[in-house]
Formats: sequence, C-alpha cells, structure tokens
Amino acid sequence: AMGCDVIALGVVPTPTVALAVEELGAAGGIAITASHNPMEWNGMKFMASTGMFLDADENRAFWALSDTPGRYAAWDRQGKHRAETSFLQRHVDLVCALPMVRPEVIRARRFRVVVDCINAAGGLVVPGMLRALGCEVIELNCEASGVFTRAAEPIPENLGALCAAVREHGADLGIAVDPDVDRLVLITERGEPFGEEYTITTVIRYMLETAGTAARDASVVVNLSTTRAVDDVARGDRELARLVHELRTTDDALGLVADIDDHFIADDVEHAALLGIVAVLVAVAAVVRGIGGVGAGLVAAGLIAACLVGVG
Repeated sequence: AMGCDVIALGVVPTPTVALAVEELGAAGGIAITASHNPMEWNGMKFMASTGMFLDADENRAFWALSDTPGRYAAWDRQGKHRAETSFLQRHVDLVCALPMVRPEVIRARRFRVVVDCINAAGGLVVPGMLRALGCEVIELNCEASGVFTRAAEPIPENLGALCAAVREHGADLGIAVDPDVDRLVLITERGEPFGEEYTITTVIRYMLETAGTAARDASVVVNLSTTRAVDDVARGDRELARLVHELRTTDDALGLVADIDDHFIADDVEHAALLGIVAVLVAVAAVVRGIGGVGAGLVAAGLIAACLVGVG
C-alpha cells in the first residue's frame, strides 16, 4: 500500500532474512519474531540494506520515519508481492561452502545428533542440513508449528528433555536453537550443556586456525559480554575489538565477528547458529576417529583446555 515491492521468504531463520536482503539488493529486511522470548512477545527485527541490523544513525532515521505520517500510494502505483522460497537451501549451501567448513570430514564421522528446534523456524533447516552432512538426526520439537513446547530461550534449565534424549539415544551431540535460529546451545554426549562461553571460543579458535595466512592480519570483533577466553584464543598481533552491543562486519581478510549469544558472521554474512553447528562438527571430526562423542572430541583436539583459559 505504500508502494514498496515485497519479497516474502516464508518461515525462515532471522539470519536467512539478512542473507536475502544482501543477495537481493533489497532496501532492507523485516523478520517477524519473538526471538528467544515467549511467543506472545512477537515483534519485528529491522535490517538495513547491508543485511545487518540498524546501527545508531540508521535507527535515528528509522524512528524519524516512524514518527512521520505515512502516505499511501495511488491505486496504479501499488507495490508488488512475490514469494521467494529458495533462501533456506541457499543459506545451507553458503555455510557448507565456507573455506573453513569441510563437509566431507563431517560426513566421514557419521555423527548421531539430537536436535531441538522448539517447533519453530529451525525445524525447517537444521535437521536437513545435518542429514546433508551425513549425520543421523533424532528430531525433538522440529515440527515448525510455532507452538513452543518449552521456554523459548535455549539455556540449560530449559533443555532437560534434550539432555535426556542425548543420553537415551547414545548421541554424539545435542543441538538446541532459539525460535529464530540465531542462538545456539550444544549438549555433549553425556547429556550436559557445553556452555555458550565454550561454544564461541571453540568456533573462533577453529576458524582462526583453519584460515591460515588470512588469519594473521584478521580482526576478531566481539561484544562486551563475550567471555575473555576469546581474547586468549585471538592473542597475537591481530586486533580484537569489543563493541557495546550490536556487531558490525569488518573489512579485513577474515572478517570474523561473534558475540556471547553465538551469533557468528563470516564473509560479511551472519550465519549465526548454522555456522556454529558445522564449525564444531568439523573441528571434532578432524580429530582421529573412534574417540567417542563431541565432548571427548573437543578434549582430544585440545579445544576445551583453550576454552577454559580466562573463564571463571
């Protein structure tokens, strides 16, 4: 009615909306979601034409517009509406094509994984991505009905059923995401939460180690609430910047951005939980086979020892 053309993606993760904005050259994006809050708090997340959340200047411009009476377009200048349903698969393809991701290594390990997607958007992408990577997947709350079966935030006290399912099925790993798939929690083969501080540090260390020479001059950007273990993992001559809240991409060779809620940005795209999942799997899969589940694999890879530095 305002004369804007609308591209409807359907039910997708918030980071997939950001990807679509960038790839389609859109003026901006809107994700309708309650994020990690109860469903009655449904709202909107706004993105700029960069595919990133609005910065301070963009927010000021946005609120100025919202306070200005709108004008509806004439009947012959109405915007167009079209559906675009390809971006779920496009997002998975981009994650698996990242230089630090080695799908063949993950497939060779044939992980058994229990996935809890809280009956939201993650159910449409996470199980399928894991199966494409050769994992045996046990689905828990993956119907994408929008009817949550537990409290929305994926913190340990809300993941008792997932922890129990990991033990029951003898799984290598449990994965929980929030309703719009930008938060990630891992459960070890013992049915114990791995912890967000360990997760983010594991992923950053793996990405820096596999980036080779590109990582030497790369910056790592985190927010103020991110564990200090990241400082130790990123030590050396590279720059580590801490921002107050929202993360913005960097212009260097690696451009690795992350925060304590396990939002991961690589190659200027926020892949969030999807990148965190595959990075942990490939980090463990690269270790000698036969060592047990993911928790044991992280120990064998020396990753948990690194994560413990600076955490307390």
